[in-house]
Amino acid sequence: MKKYYPSYIIFGILIGFGIGFIKKHIDSKRIDSDSQYYECESGVIEKGNIICYNRITSTPDKEWLLYSIIMANKYNYPKACYDFYWTLMGENILKNKKNDLSTVRLVFPFLRRGAEMRNYGCVEALMKMYSDGEYVDQDKNIVDSLKSVLHKLSTKDEKQK
Repeated sequence: MKKYYPSYIIFGILIGFGIGFIKKHIDSKRIDSDSQYYECESGVIEKGNIICYNRITSTPDKEWLLYSIIMANKYNYPKACYDFYWTLMGENILKNKKNDLSTVRLVFPFLRRGAEMRNYGCVEALMKMYSDGEYVDQDKNIVDSLKSVLHKLSTKDEKQK
């Protein structure tokens, strides 16, 4: 004698497996435990692991300024230059407040190096500083050259899509 299960039970089981699979996949990309975080810390510090760096910087409530300094200085990772800038100056920028000059002096070399490595965010931030005359003297020539770099970067991104 065959037993037929109602289709909603089978459907529920399939949905359960699907949700479990998706949750496991999402959780594998997060850093939930301290041991995973420690592995990523050592991956960044010892090897310059970009995947680990991106996991650390996407983890809320963790301080990652140190890791952006390491990735920018030791491993020449352009995104880390921008992350360093945004970590120190971003909150004031969002609130339309001025940053103190010592912070700008600390951040400026990172922005310049990131722009040299063609990081879009760094180029854009430098262009804004030079066009507004904020913290640096206004310089139309530098603004124009940064605009051309931004244009090249944005068309390069469009071609890759």
